[in-house]
Amino acid sequence: GFARAEQAVVLTTGVRPDEIDFRLERLGAILGTFFDGDGKPAIGVPFWMTRHSPDYDHHEIYTDAKGEYLAANLGAGHWELYDGKLREEVDLEPGQWLRVDLHDPTSAMVRGLIHSNGQPIGGALVMALDRGREKQIGSLVPRGSVKSGADGRYELKLDAGDWYVQAGLVDPPAGASNAEPLTLNWGDQRVVDLDFSGEHLDVVAVEAGTERPLPGAALTLARSSESDPLVPTFWFGDGTRFWPLTDAEGRAELPYVRPGKYSLTVQRDGYMTAIQLVTVTAGGPQVL
Repeated sequence: GFARAEQAVVLTTGVRPDEIDFRLERLGAILGTFFDGDGKPAIGVPFWMTRHSPDYDHHEIYTDAKGEYLAANLGAGHWELYDGKLREEVDLEPGQWLRVDLHDPTSAMVRGLIHSNGQPIGGALVMALDRGREKQIGSLVPRGSVKSGADGRYELKLDAGDWYVQAGLVDPPAGASNAEPLTLNWGDQRVVDLDFSGEHLDVVAVEAGTERPLPGAALTLARSSESDPLVPTFWFGDGTRFWPLTDAEGRAELPYVRPGKYSLTVQRDGYMTAIQLVTVTAGGPQVL
């Protein structure tokens, strides 16, 4: 219950030392409950406590099965309690047991309607794409997803940050909606409706030399530049596809392609990959 005390003493032969006084400071504790963004006790959550003065001290803390924590044998001073989202600063007196309940910032909520010309689309995969991570690694990374209900509506919890929200049709694969850029703060409530619209792009894949239809070829559409419409080019790793395969006649339809410039990639095992630049214009015939 007391802080350790150290003092340098110089002893000289034949000289009686002066009386040495040690003043031990009583140690204290910080304790409390860690609540998540929904106001429920958060179990097994790590966070950190740091004292910068009078001396540096640092502890990693975990909440228990009740969402509670106890950091004992702490010296007096100014302490910071923090994780990736929250930061609390408190002053601890000698011997004090200080209760500090921590509240994780409420997640932002994005909700809206997935539709095509006002008609709801159920089963669309709504994705949150991390724009902040894009700046670090140069590509968009999906950090959360949910499927729209039968009424076309969705709700998506997100952390504060910079995002794109976009929907894709995956059953069957039929392309993507518009992508809405968002900057969210903790606790924000946003309504974002996403629309499947654009031109129909008809693709025919044939074998070079024989002109025979090439069934089962995988299509991928990628925007030509950052000024063109955003389309998903990543993989979820579970077989999810946003773009169709060609049918028995080597044909495939991409029904929702917004005007812009793209590169269209066609791939099939046993064949060289073909890439073609595509310019989609509003109202014009789109056959490749």
